[in-house]
This record gives sequence, C-alpha cells and structure tokens, in this order.
Amino acid sequence: MKKISKTDYVQSLKCMNVVWHRFHDRSKLPDLSNNLIVQMGTEFGNVATKLFPKGVMIDVKYSEASKETEKYISLGIPIFEATFETEKLYCKVDILEPSTNGFDIIEVKSSSSVKKEHYDDIAFQKHVLEKLGYTINKCYLMHANKKYIREGKLNIEELFQKTDVTEKVDLLENTIAPNVEKIIKYISQKLPENKHKFCSKPKQCDLREICWDHLPEHNILELHGLWFNHASPLMDQGILSILDLPEEFFEKHKHTIQKNAISSGKPQINKSKIEEFKKSLAYPLSYFDFETVGTPIPLHDGLNPWGKFPFQYSIHVDDKKELTHFEFLADSDKDPREKLAKQLIIDMPKTGSIITFNMSFEKGVIKTLIERFPKYEKELTSMIERIVDLQTIFKKFHYYHPDQKGSASLKFVLPVFSDKKYSELEIQNGQEAFSAFYNKYYKKQKEISRKSLLDYCALDTLAMVEILRGI
Repeated sequence: MKKISKTDYVQSLKCMNVVWHRFHDRSKLPDLSNNLIVQMGTEFGNVATKLFPKGVMIDVKYSEASKETEKYISLGIPIFEATFETEKLYCKVDILEPSTNGFDIIEVKSSSSVKKEHYDDIAFQKHVLEKLGYTINKCYLMHANKKYIREGKLNIEELFQKTDVTEKVDLLENTIAPNVEKIIKYISQKLPENKHKFCSKPKQCDLREICWDHLPEHNILELHGLWFNHASPLMDQGILSILDLPEEFFEKHKHTIQKNAISSGKPQINKSKIEEFKKSLAYPLSYFDFETVGTPIPLHDGLNPWGKFPFQYSIHVDDKKELTHFEFLADSDKDPREKLAKQLIIDMPKTGSIITFNMSFEKGVIKTLIERFPKYEKELTSMIERIVDLQTIFKKFHYYHPDQKGSASLKFVLPVFSDKKYSELEIQNGQEAFSAFYNKYYKKQKEISRKSLLDYCALDTLAMVEILRGI
C-alpha cells in the first residue's frame, strides 16, 4: 500500500474523500503541476534554503531519498527535503537543522501567517521522526514576513519570519496516531456515501463538484448566506432543494426573492432601484477593470509579500454614440506601475461615471498607485471619486435570475444577459490571468499569447456593458 504522506494527513483533517481518491483514483483530482500557487510555494522554499549556506538538498528519486538522507544525518549540517519513512508513513522535512543532541524541524510556507493546518503538518513530521528514534527539540514555521517591504535588492533575512510553534505542535502529539488509523480504515474500504461534506475554506475542496453532483438544480447550498452547519442537517433529512425548505427559511427578503425566481423561472426585478442606479450615472460611461499579480517574494520595490500590483487594465467607453475600447498590458518583467498609471490617466475620460464590478478592488488598486506615485494623486483621485459599483444591483438582489444560483459574481451574472462565454477563452479567470502573465514575463515561458490576456480582460469590461444594457 502507498504510504501516508504529510499531504495526505493534513488533507484528511478536511476531507477524507480527497485522501481516498489520492490512493485509489487520482484521475478525479486536479493536476497541480502547473498551479502557480504551488509553483510559488516551491520557489519560496528554494529561496529559504539560502539562509542555510552549509545545507545540502536531498534531490534523488523517491525510492532513494530516505537512504540519501541517512548519509547526511551524522554530518551535523542542515538538510533540505530530508526524507523519512516508516512502515506506513512518509514525510519530507523542508529544513532539518541539527540542534543540541537532536534536531529542529523548520517548515517553510509562503503564507504570511501561521495557520492551524501548519501545526498539523509539522506535528505529523515530528511523529514520523520520533517513531524512527530521532530527538526533536524545536519546531518552527518559516513564513513570509508581511511587514517586509522591498526596496532595492531582495533582503532574504527580512523576507522570512521564523515562528516557534513547538508548544502548539506538542499539543497535537496524541492526535496523530488515532488520525492515521482513521485514514487507514477509510482508504481500505469502498468510497463511503457522500455525507455532503462542505469544504470551501480556506480554499475550495478539490472534490467539491464530484461530491455535490447528486444535488439537484437550485439546491439549498445556493441559498444566499446559508451556513453549511445549518444546511447539513437538512440535507441529511433529504431536504436538498431550496423549494423543499420549510417556510421559516424564507423570512429574509433575499431568500424570498430566490424562491420566487426559482418557482417562476423568471428574474425578480426591483425596477425602481435599478432606475435609481441608472439615473445616478453620468456619461461618458467608462467600464473599467484591473488585473493584478501578487507573489510571496516581492517582485518590485514598495511591495510586501503577496502585495498585489496591476499589470493590465481594460476600459470600454460609451459616449452615447459609440463604444470605444482602451487597454494596457505590461510587456516585460520591469515594474509596470508608473507606465500603467500614466497611460490610465491618458485613456480614462476626465468626466463621467467609472463603472466597476466590485468597486473596492479597483479603488484599492488606484490607492496603491497614489501611494507609490503621489505626483499623479490629483488625476487618480478624480477616478476614485467617480467609481460606481454595478455589482450592487445583484448583491442587493435588485435583480435576481434563477440562473445566478445565489451568486452575484460576474461569471454567474453575465450568462443571464449575454451569450458571450468565458469558457470559450484561453484564459477564463483572474487566477489564470495572473499565472499566465507571471509565467510569460517573469519565468520567460511563451505558451500564452498577449492576445489571450487581452481578450480575457476585455471581456470583463464588455460584460458590464451588456449587463447594464440588459437590466
């Protein structure tokens, strides 16, 4: 049987079904080989090793890694990707550092804070090493220091923050063995019937679509603001559709709107609120969207870890006569922010409403540009003052169509008004956009064309044109 890794162990605390598939049917799981977040985590870990210049990397195939680790254990030097295995368990330690009569475990994460899952990760490693007879003195998490702001050459001493997590890890000592036995029992049987396990925090579960494929259209998980711990008991009773919910669930105004939309199959429209919104707009209408990228290792001056900077924008301008499109996309790995800001000032009309979808994002990006380039404060502040949020119409349910499935996101709203589809584009979401940009200009990979990036951002603003015209 495949040995249980620390990845398996941490995942089991969220969703055993994912672990079952890791052992029996990995084809159902997404391929993370090209996932930018995973890639950045690896790059971040590689940079961390530079803090230990005498260290050695275990860089051999899986079957030889534990024996290779044994060769270096007695040398008293840090070991990167130190590999250990028992009869049932397997782990790699990011950095194993010799300390008094034993070792310290240093786990490297690209996040800017310590999370519960990090304690479980390290506790599993400690458990494996102690089963093999090693003495572990201290456990550390080395993560991104969010207070570090890059200016000039990257300072890796300041980039990393080393936090002693030994006490928290030790508290988990007695939970590891029982949890391992649960995993072994679970993966030794046929995949149990799905119990509606909901996993979207801290990120969406890899099996979400599979586990939910039995739920009907307009299932209760689409009810706006319904917490899963309230929904789960109902689903266990066989109440799966919003229309099957008891009347007390429809005391909230938004829930009533959803029910009515589903029952009738027609949109629920608050015409007075929509008209009020439209009357507040001033021509020319500028439909506006940024694309940004953020990395754990700051790419440019003035950025902290995961600090985002804009590399692209799209503007569709409607002056009542015609629709004109303006766009900007950086074309190198040089800091694009000032060039972007200057071009934005040229392209953006000096008057009229600036329409966004979730205006806090665009406002936040412009504010960071003002902080970095105060000489453009007047022009950029004028833009902030004219920004309005089209998404408000949908977040407040002034317009709600059953096809929105409880969501007010652009990807769910657009199909209600247009046959244009993100699925027909090479780049289909913001994550893919910043991944493509980063890989193209910072990793020098040429697979993605500039046209693909431009097409995606242009659709974001064209979508708003069609939505406003449709409501």
